[in-house]
Amino acid sequence: MKKILTGHKDSKKTLLPGFLIKIPRRLFFYSLLVIVLFVIIFYPYILILEIVPSLNNKAFLSIPVKKGDTFTIRFTHSVQKTPVDETFSIGRNLKMVLEETVYSSYGAGLPSEVNDNQEFLFENGKFIIRKFDMQFDEIPLFVGEVIANHTIIYNDKKFPLVSYKMAGKSVRIRLCNYSLISYIRILLSQKLMEENNGAKI
Repeated sequence: MKKILTGHKDSKKTLLPGFLIKIPRRLFFYSLLVIVLFVIIFYPYILILEIVPSLNNKAFLSIPVKKGDTFTIRFTHSVQKTPVDETFSIGRNLKMVLEETVYSSYGAGLPSEVNDNQEFLFENGKFIIRKFDMQFDEIPLFVGEVIANHTIIYNDKKFPLVSYKMAGKSVRIRLCNYSLISYIRILLSQKLMEENNGAKI
């Protein structure tokens, strides 16, 4: 009887599944490191606010952002010659949400009425409209040549679009997710473009 039991135990040892075999710690560590590096390099986790010419799909300006952040499109009104700020937040599913518009005077092309759901304020000599409830996959923009001086503002840093040879051209503002390696390629491509065009950031 003892021999039978011993034989039974031995048979169990020979039938152990492969995943129960112990992996050497060093091999496990290196395997885990490779997986982590692969994810960091190739997984599209970097959220980018990018501006592309309407005629092609090649971004000339890419700004890393985070969900919940805000950015502003600032321009000078062509008639009133006063600044206008349109502020957007970074929403879910690559959406940009119009949060508020700030301007200094009434005039053609500037809002003078609001609906029941919006807020209309006058603070520090400026008109402010909030609660637009408007989301965008892309924001089309025609970059003014003389007066407008369209500028993207993010974290107090200003990016005048005329500095990228975009005056008088149509552009699109959008959000994209990129992997680290793709983002590095974009930065290198933009750096080369700036050197060729003599653009100043």
